[in-house]
Amino acid sequence: TVAAIVLWSSLIAALLPPLLKVLRVDPAVVSGPMIATIVDGTGLIIYFMIARSMLSELHGI
Repeated sequence: TVAAIVLWSSLIAALLPPLLKVLRVDPAVVSGPMIATIVDGTGLIIYFMIARSMLSELHGI
């Protein structure tokens, strides 16, 4: 779980600043809070998806 979230956060942190530059937004101002918000939200989703798949294997759901 942690490895998936770390990989995802690295990907977001690498891709978001160039995307913001294309959109003519200063990446230094926006990227820190935006990266933290995106990674936290999607990290929870990744965690629950992995937990759901593990529980479905245990209970046959």
